Amino acid sequence: MQADRAVTDSDKAAAEIAKSRARLLTREALLVQADAAGLSSIGVAKSTFRKAEQSLFAIEREIQEIENRIERFKARRVVAPCDGVVFRVAG
Repeated sequence: MQADRAVTDSDKAAAEIAKSRARLLTREALLVQADAAGLSSIGVAKSTFRKAEQSLFAIEREIQEIENRIERFKARRVVAPCDGVVFRVAG
């Protein structure tokens, strides 16, 4: 009887160990899956950030070009020494 009880207890313990290992493997798989999802999200965020930076640099370059054109137009402005109408521009 004691031998049968010991075998049964041993079998129960082995079953509990197997269940615990299965739970551990499941949780490890979930952890790996969560890590992969997190890395994927980080990659997407970095890509989006780089695209936004490129757009920002393009917009800043356009602004600088517009400001340069404005300055060139301001430099073309001619102020007459007195009021009047331009009759002819010397070429």
